[in-house]
Amino acid sequence: MIKSIRAVFIALSIVMLSSTAAFAQQKAFKVGYVNLARIVAEVNEAKVARNQLQDDFKKKQSQLDALQKDFERQYQDFERGKNMMKPEVQASTQKQLSEKYMEMQQTLSKLQNELAEKEAEIAAQIHGKIRKIVEAIGDRDGYDMILDNSEIKASVLYYKRHLDLTDQVITQYNKNHPASAPKGK
Repeated sequence: MIKSIRAVFIALSIVMLSSTAAFAQQKAFKVGYVNLARIVAEVNEAKVARNQLQDDFKKKQSQLDALQKDFERQYQDFERGKNMMKPEVQASTQKQLSEKYMEMQQTLSKLQNELAEKEAEIAAQIHGKIRKIVEAIGDRDGYDMILDNSEIKASVLYYKRHLDLTDQVITQYNKNHPASAPKGK
C-alpha cells in the first residue's frame, strides 16, 4: 500500500513538474497600445487633408457670406420701402426674400453635409491604413493584442509607457504614406 501511495506521489510530482516546465516555456501574453486620436492628429497625410478641407470650406463659406450679404441688403431695401409698395408687390417681394432665405439655409446645410462626408471618407481611408500598420507591427513584434487607449483611458488605469506604440505607428504611417508638408503647421 505504501509503495502504491509512493508511486502515485511520484507520478503526481512528475506530472506537476512537467506541467510547470511546459507552462514556463509558454510565451508571455504581450499587449501594446496606441492612441488612435493622436495618430490621426499627427500623421502628415491627415494634416494635409485637414488643411485642404479647411481651405475648401473657407472658399465655400465666403460664397455663402456673399449670398448672406446680398440677402441682407435686399431685406433692408425691402424694409425701407415696403410702406410705399402696393400690397401685392410687397407680398411678392416678401415671398421672394423668404425663398431666398430658405435657399441660403439649404446651401449652408448642403455645404456642412459635404464637409462631413469628405471628413468621414478621409478618416475611413486613414483608419484603414493605420489598422494595416498596427497589424504589421503586431505581427512583426509578436504582440497578442494592441489596444486603442484614446477613448478608453478611464478604463485603462495603468499601463507601462514602453508599451505605447503610437510614435512607432505615426513614423511608419508617414514613411508608408508620404504627404506633402502640411500648410502652416
